[in-house]
Amino acid sequence: MHLFSHLLVLLCALAYTEAFRSPPPVVAIVSHPYNATHEYIATSYIKNLEMSGARVLRVPYEGADDLEWVKENTNALFLMGGSAELTDGVRELFDAVRDIDKYPIWGTCLGFEWIHQMISGDDTIIDAKLDAENYSIPLNLTSAAETSRLLNSGQGKEWSIDVKSMVENYPVTLNNHMHGVYTSSFEANSKLVEFFDVISTNVDRSGVSFISTVESSDPSDMVYATQWHPEKNVFEYGSQSGVDGDYMEEDIDHSEVGRRVSFEMGNFFVKQIGNEGSYDGTRMLALEESTGRLEGTSFEERLLFKV
Repeated sequence: MHLFSHLLVLLCALAYTEAFRSPPPVVAIVSHPYNATHEYIATSYIKNLEMSGARVLRVPYEGADDLEWVKENTNALFLMGGSAELTDGVRELFDAVRDIDKYPIWGTCLGFEWIHQMISGDDTIIDAKLDAENYSIPLNLTSAAETSRLLNSGQGKEWSIDVKSMVENYPVTLNNHMHGVYTSSFEANSKLVEFFDVISTNVDRSGVSFISTVESSDPSDMVYATQWHPEKNVFEYGSQSGVDGDYMEEDIDHSEVGRRVSFEMGNFFVKQIGNEGSYDGTRMLALEESTGRLEGTSFEERLLFKV
């Protein structure tokens, strides 16, 4: 029995070592146009993914020059927030990776809107008259939240993080958008109704109801999207420097609850990845490829990429 115990400990140690040495997953992020010569990725998105153990590879705004390479060398797709039109290249990338087993897809803010355009087959599904900029609120959860994979990911752990209670009871979800998907528009589109479970809705300052959190009804589709910004609670402050010190411009919650929600969202997404990292090292990751950094208020920092 004593020998068996030693063998068991040894096997567990070997399994742990192999898991520890496994190459990290690589998440593809589509960069957005900055000017005629550069595109950018907000550093907060990269940090939030890296905090959960992933690395980031940039995919150009107009699309990958070698789509097969991206499919073979990345493990997830992240569509970030910003202000840019949905390109044919993004559509092609989205369609290509959806066929990959255990390849999760996430959209935040603009990425949320892009995903709704692509799933619905209707670019006009995005409504443009919401008063929801700089607007931190709790989520109005639907009945689907009770069984949501995204919001119940912390349950059953030894430390049991109740993410659902946090987002429902505290104003930790920063909305920063004029566009969005009206609840009525969502409900009128059969493709969206069939594909997604609506986890939460919210109302803007004028009382207009919009969709704020969704996840694919079929767990194997692995598509998740928030109209709000999980990454900002930890990595964005909306501060302007250089003019009599710093002042706060954005209403971002930086409480312990807000920071925990930020971490749990990123950690959930990375945990969905079912395969070990397969990146072959022949192309630079985002931090290596970047040709400069830009500071600002809407994003504390952006990585620039020459195009």
